[in-house]
Amino acid sequence: TFEGVYSPGNRPAEVDLENPTFDFVLEIELAGLTQGTEFDFLNILGDATLGGVLDLSYLSGFTASEGDLFLFLSGDYTGTFASIIFPDAQNWFISYDDDSISVGVVPEPTTGVLLLAGLGYMALRRRR
Repeated sequence: TFEGVYSPGNRPAEVDLENPTFDFVLEIELAGLTQGTEFDFLNILGDATLGGVLDLSYLSGFTASEGDLFLFLSGDYTGTFASIIFPDAQNWFISYDDDSISVGVVPEPTTGVLLLAGLGYMALRRRR
């Protein structure tokens, strides 16, 4: 059981944890898009119990972009985080999947619409 604050290290790291319980604060550091070296990654052996605060923070001047995804926990777990502190005001989401948890920045819907419109236009031009 981790009480107080748990951080995988002073910089992004990959850590194996056996049956952890996160009752207070779990700090996850984001300094890039590479799991375990540029952002923290927890490999759960056994079962993790969630319930405290997930605190995400940037390092080394990194800032996430729309569409960036950070899978930071892999393994079996129960519960969810009671609250989440995101590193900035972008539109973030958290995804609790069967055996992993990830966070990311929601892409702007207009980006996808513009891409599809552009592809449609190119297809029309090719037909002529």
